[in-house]
Amino acid sequence: MNAHSNPIKNPMNQMKKIGITIGVGALGLLLAVVLLRGNFGGQHATGARPAPAPATAEFSGPVKTESADVSRALQPAATSDPDDEQPAIESLPRDFNPASSESNEGLRRLWAGTDPAAAANWAAQNGPGASATLRFAAAAWASTNLPAALNWIATLPEGDPKTLASMAVAYEAARTDPLTALRLARPLLASRERDDLLACAVSQWAQTDNDAATAWVAQVPDASLKQHLFAAAAIALAGKDGAAAATLAGTVLSPGAEQDRTAVSIVQVWAQTAPQSAANWVLQFPTTLRVAAVRSLIPIWTLRDATAAASWLNALPVGPDHDAGQAAYTQAMASLASAIN
Repeated sequence: MNAHSNPIKNPMNQMKKIGITIGVGALGLLLAVVLLRGNFGGQHATGARPAPAPATAEFSGPVKTESADVSRALQPAATSDPDDEQPAIESLPRDFNPASSESNEGLRRLWAGTDPAAAANWAAQNGPGASATLRFAAAAWASTNLPAALNWIATLPEGDPKTLASMAVAYEAARTDPLTALRLARPLLASRERDDLLACAVSQWAQTDNDAATAWVAQVPDASLKQHLFAAAAIALAGKDGAAAATLAGTVLSPGAEQDRTAVSIVQVWAQTAPQSAANWVLQFPTTLRVAAVRSLIPIWTLRDATAAASWLNALPVGPDHDAGQAAYTQAMASLASAIN
């Protein structure tokens, strides 16, 4: 299914019509994204004609990977042993010096929270060893004064510190101003981290203006990345309108692993508010995908309404999806009993 296909009118039949292939795995709303590449492509596939995003938000990032320092700096910190955790730091010592060997990351973060501008400027000039402080300070600054943080980024020379700061500020901006986040991400060199950021911003935008978000995604020149961003938009939409999310996934995503993961994720989100509707859609899936979707659907449904979930399961014909659902139901009921006891 390409971007010019007609929209599928009945979301309960769409996955059957487009023939989703096998290959699943739970995909969270925020995605652990591995984003991927084509040319600007035509009209938005749903048939809507939203106005295009402003030219300053157009996607035109160069195709080149970020440095290893940036990739390492953007990895989440390893979970520490609780026995090794130090007491919370409540105030900075009077003689605090961020460059001192006695200045640990906890002190720097406290500093970044109280004076993000000073911390950000110091960290931007102190190399990879200050990367964590840079990210924290830039995000803290953006949360309190986004225009000032954006002006500061504009003054930084090109290089890893600017990339790290841009990403930190963009993630913070995505919560309230996703278009600004996309503008920050646009000039960054292509990398998994940049693509994760794009998916986050598109997801946030789609929750408030899905037509505009998907119109922007349709302009992305990289075909694989475009597919993953459409997936992010569809999953975000599922929390507000599951049927529309199903239609979007069936219309703009090509059959394959991306569409399969998105379908399962939509089921997970849709089941939170309308499990019966999500279940009706799942029945249209081909067998292998249906099994994975049922396995994801039933625990959520059981926690909401165990009687309805059991009734739906009992109506399923004997087969792999019925077996997977029964196993998921039994496990969910055991978890409920354990929680009660």
